[in-house]
Amino acid sequence: MPFTSINLNKRLSDLVFHEIDAASGYARECINVTPPAAGAPVKLGQVVFRAKGTDPYAAYAVLSAASQLVATNEFAVVFGDGYGFNPEFVPLAVNGTTFNAVSFKRGMVQLKEYFIKPLVVGVGGMTEANFNSLKELLKTQDVIVETTV
Repeated sequence: MPFTSINLNKRLSDLVFHEIDAASGYARECINVTPPAAGAPVKLGQVVFRAKGTDPYAAYAVLSAASQLVATNEFAVVFGDGYGFNPEFVPLAVNGTTFNAVSFKRGMVQLKEYFIKPLVVGVGGMTEANFNSLKELLKTQDVIVETTV
């Protein structure tokens, strides 16, 4: 029987400030994330994006440049693999109709910036101003990123 290691250092509550109707998973959605290059892991709070469209299986990519912060893209904040909460994982290859990650994609949810911000600011030259733009773009999807101390 295989064992799954569990990281008890990070919890979903470290990311989520407030979620309306968490029991129904209203703000949560299964998505496909293209595995980052060289098997790099996707981490708790990782922001992913894709062009807006109608294909529910279209893959998201990890946010890596300010040029991706446009109103024609949609965004999601990843919090686990295809099975549930997982603070760090390498996504399985995108395979048609099988999802490989879970995320917060639509409201009503308030997230803490603690894990999100370090994965954005400084990556691909993104600045604090770019992070503020991302917060506004997420807000249009009713995903609120709150300042944390």
